[in-house]
Amino acid sequence: MKVEFDLDNDRAGNVYFDVAYLKESTKQKNRVVAGLLAIFLGFWGVHKFYLGMFGAGLVFLLINTIGFAVTKAFGRIPNYALIVIAILEGIVYLSRSEDEFYSLYVEQKKTWF
Repeated sequence: MKVEFDLDNDRAGNVYFDVAYLKESTKQKNRVVAGLLAIFLGFWGVHKFYLGMFGAGLVFLLINTIGFAVTKAFGRIPNYALIVIAILEGIVYLSRSEDEFYSLYVEQKKTWF
């Protein structure tokens, strides 16, 4: 949080909070948190929900919960594929710089990889 104040005889006088800074800092998503969520809970799409990508999160969630019984006919390949995708996405998130991660996944909302 960014705080400014006026000095009044070696004491803080009026205190000002930078609201724009506060709004900006609450919008940011942490790259490390997103990466770890993808690696450990990605098969449920938790990392997608964290990044605000609800459609992609629902794909993960539905295929790996309700669709689990349905995908038995396919040898559970869709479930395993999403697990691999989630782990790869976690690695990609962690390998990007903070600026690159923010630009691609928070601002542009790049859904896959």
